[in-house]
Amino acid sequence: MLEYGRERDKTGLLCEYTGIRDPTHMYMEYTGLASNGGCTPIDEGEVYDLGADPFQLENVFRRNGGEPAVQRQLADKL
Repeated sequence: MLEYGRERDKTGLLCEYTGIRDPTHMYMEYTGLASNGGCTPIDEGEVYDLGADPFQLENVFRRNGGEPAVQRQLADKL
């Protein structure tokens, strides 16, 4: 759940992200975390195989493109 728009201290919440969903997968890249009034770079994300995991419970995201076939293809579409 993304909560950056809430009226409160935003430290520790996501401030930069992008994502894509196709019929078989959902991919999100989180690239910034709010801290001290700014955005600190991070390398986090989520990848879900919607056929095998329609409720998005098993995140298969790997830092530095670790799920090569799927994660890299989705990242290239962003």
